[in-house]
Amino acid sequence: MCETGVWVPYLGAVYDLNDNFSVYASYTTIFQPQDLQDESGRVLDPLRGDNSEVGLKGEFMEGRLTSSLAYFQLRQDNFGKETRGRTPSGGIAYGAVPGVRTHGVEFELAGQLTSQWQIHAGYAYKLSRQDGDNVSILSPEHQFKRYTTYDFEGGWKGLTLGGGARWQSKTWGEVSRPGYAGQVQHLHLGCAAQYDAGSEVSVLSGRRKTVQKAWAR
Repeated sequence: MCETGVWVPYLGAVYDLNDNFSVYASYTTIFQPQDLQDESGRVLDPLRGDNSEVGLKGEFMEGRLTSSLAYFQLRQDNFGKETRGRTPSGGIAYGAVPGVRTHGVEFELAGQLTSQWQIHAGYAYKLSRQDGDNVSILSPEHQFKRYTTYDFEGGWKGLTLGGGARWQSKTWGEVSRPGYAGQVQHLHLGCAAQYDAGSEVSVLSGRRKTVQKAWAR
């Protein structure tokens, strides 16, 4: 089914509490076409619903450091839930689930602590349920990330070192055969070094590692 001219309203408001903090609220409806398929190969109908959010934003150190804290709620129909079956082409099959309720919290802190030191850190929690059952088994409930870079001065001018980590809690998904679920946690680690030798020469080196814990049932 193809729909055109769908109206998706959005309402929002922001209020400045003082020079550093402001609060906001927003509401919008949801209409999102999907490319997920069911076991017969039929594409699921568009995701429909609404999303409301309230939050607090902060700005410090003359705008060099910013923060945000948000709480959100979604109501969704035609939510794609894994059926543990397969599509005709061999992909993971999904079914359209009505009445899914999602709520979550997001926090972010980003900016420059000094003229040389930059950071970006964040945490997110999200849970989707229908009649008390978790329906978002492929999305982690908890995610945490932290990245930082440092630009050297003096005799080391031109050298930038960076590193970070991203962790997500367990998810459930198919491991080796239909109906056989596995639980996986991920920790991604990364580091990088860059040296700028001039306007035309720059050398970049990096390394990534993923630590994963998995078990099956």
